[in-house]
Amino acid sequence: MNHHRTRNIRLHRAKLLLVVAAACLACPPAWAQTISSTLLGTVTDPSGPVGPKANVTAINEATGEQRPTTTDGSGNFSFPSLLPGTYTVKVEITGFRTLEKTNNRLPANERVSVGELQLTLGSMSDSISVTAEGTRVQTASSESSSLLTSTQIDTIAQKGRVLSNYLLLLPGVSTTGGGADAASGFITLPNAGGLP
Repeated sequence: MNHHRTRNIRLHRAKLLLVVAAACLACPPAWAQTISSTLLGTVTDPSGPVGPKANVTAINEATGEQRPTTTDGSGNFSFPSLLPGTYTVKVEITGFRTLEKTNNRLPANERVSVGELQLTLGSMSDSISVTAEGTRVQTASSESSSLLTSTQIDTIAQKGRVLSNYLLLLPGVSTTGGGADAASGFITLPNAGGLP
């Protein structure tokens, strides 16, 4: 009888393990969250787009990691899947001065354009350095993201400290229940995950 009971317990554990494994495999979108971003722009010379010949490098200013690419036929370049941080964009092409645009801040999960980078005639050994200043407005897509830091959460007084109430502090978030907090109605998020 004891052998039969031990067998049932093992069988029950195996079934439980199988259910847990199936539940984990059914939720891969939760694992697929990403924080990578895209840095893009256009390289021009005094006569217009430089075409598919400029060498462009994105350099992470904190780590020194470099990612090279070349411009397409319209002078455009793109660096997908970059980690958030501050980047220098370096443009090199024969017959023009090397151009470096520093201090390009790339937030998490955004598409940020460094704009039009215009080259000037000269030797590649000559260099022009431009520093990006101010807060860059993300114009490459309609997606938006916001971040509440732990300091903000600790210092902002909220009735009942209901976590969903903090969402109401972010731009574009509202309730549809007409109440003063998120518990009184549905929270409406603008373009949540690209869904309408």
